[in-house]
Amino acid sequence: MGDRGGEPAGRGAVNPDGARRSVVVGTLTLSYLLVVLLSLHFHARAFVSGNGDAADYASMGRNLARGEGFRSSVVYPLQLAMFCEEDPHRAPNLHRPPLLPLVYGALFLLLGAHGWIVWAVSAAMLAATAFVIVRSGRLPWEARAAGAAALLAYPTTVVFAASGMTEPAAALVCVFLAARLSGHSWKTRRGAVVLGGLAGLAALLKYPLAMLLPFVLWAAWRGAESRLRWKAPTTIGAAWLAVVLPWWVHNAVVVGDPFFTLQSRFEVTKGLPGYELFRVARSDSPVEPLSFAAQNAAALAGKSLAAWRGFFLSDWGLHAWPLLLGLAVAWVWRKREEARALPWWIAVNAALLLALAPINLEPRYLYPTLMPLWVGAISLAFAQTSGRARTMGATALLLLLLGTNVHVIQARPRPGDFSRDVAMVRSATAPGDLVLTDVDSFVAWHADRTALWFPCDERTLERMLERHDVRAVYLQGGVDSEALYHFRDRRAVLRGLRARFEVEQAAPGGGVLLTRHSEYRLQPAGGTN
Repeated sequence: MGDRGGEPAGRGAVNPDGARRSVVVGTLTLSYLLVVLLSLHFHARAFVSGNGDAADYASMGRNLARGEGFRSSVVYPLQLAMFCEEDPHRAPNLHRPPLLPLVYGALFLLLGAHGWIVWAVSAAMLAATAFVIVRSGRLPWEARAAGAAALLAYPTTVVFAASGMTEPAAALVCVFLAARLSGHSWKTRRGAVVLGGLAGLAALLKYPLAMLLPFVLWAAWRGAESRLRWKAPTTIGAAWLAVVLPWWVHNAVVVGDPFFTLQSRFEVTKGLPGYELFRVARSDSPVEPLSFAAQNAAALAGKSLAAWRGFFLSDWGLHAWPLLLGLAVAWVWRKREEARALPWWIAVNAALLLALAPINLEPRYLYPTLMPLWVGAISLAFAQTSGRARTMGATALLLLLLGTNVHVIQARPRPGDFSRDVAMVRSATAPGDLVLTDVDSFVAWHADRTALWFPCDERTLERMLERHDVRAVYLQGGVDSEALYHFRDRRAVLRGLRARFEVEQAAPGGGVLLTRHSEYRLQPAGGTN
């Protein structure tokens, strides 16, 4: 301990560094709680009403807790035709990575399937990410704290903080991976195993993050001594394979292809006129991605340009901030060892931008890989500046972040509260009933029913109604439902449904619920209703 004012430091003397750390920790804690509370407010009463993916992950976790395996309660028309035509209740999970449902399943088994568990997992992942940032790296403690603050203040963090999505967990893994890479973990066998395991976990949280593996292998190969150059990459690759192999085996057993997902085969068609193949019931393979890309090169180029434009220009261009800041910091302090990791993360994000644009690029897909870049650039800039420059830069950035947070929260549509509508669906149906709906994930989780996603053509709709005992139809959007936009005559579709279903109710949220009397049973093929 030093002295203060020329007097020996006594037992009650204040440690300036300790006091400053307490203020910073308290500020970070309050900021974290504010972000979580804002996220809960944003996602309204239904914790997953902002994004159907979260509800789908939660319902799969509940199925795991019940011992039903990786079964999805959301069934796409294409999935129905290809794999579960005989029994939609046994639809395998072919469209979601498995790790988050596994986490939910384990917690649901212990605590019951409750919505608060889902948002609590997201909030805990965000807290863990901030903790890893503060505790890792060789920069001064204040610089690492600035990085944690930058994570919390990043405008889309509030969207994910209690969302039930994969982004918080994937960001935690990526930030932890960045910390291990900056510490040259590949130099030891244990460190290489951890690197490979983290890259494997990232792939099981979000399939596009499988692209991390070649970058991790390259970093280890480039950083290793020449005589041991292949040892670390081999260990990393083996650890990665050990993590992902069980899921490949699962897919091979279920569908005969270890690498099969509906997205990998059909999402390249998403957004193109005439192609919504998830919602078309065809048992044959309607498209091969590479041949489809070759035949529709111009359309996919236009789709890619639109995706990039949306990424760089939407929401004040905030998704490009980490890339631009990372480039600037990496150039200004290029001689610093801590800056060498920034071009690596820039390359990772550039590869994802190129790969996802012709398939399906949403800015949130890059949130996990942008955060190590964003946090690293802020931390390094904070460590390398001082005095007035640091104060002015931090103030300007804080004002920009606050303004953009307000813009993001106000501009983003407020999720609807489906609780009353879905409660009506639940009371009008029985466990095991099939519900045809335009909000499939919400019906699957909140009503606990197997939900068939509403198709996009008359032929598929007729086939689904003829072959399956659909007990109810719930259209959250009513006659204006987006699910009906692909039909030539939306009102004719509703008239046809009303002719098949005998009870109609107006849902509180403006939707339409059509149900059949309990005496109704599906007639054999060729029969009448």
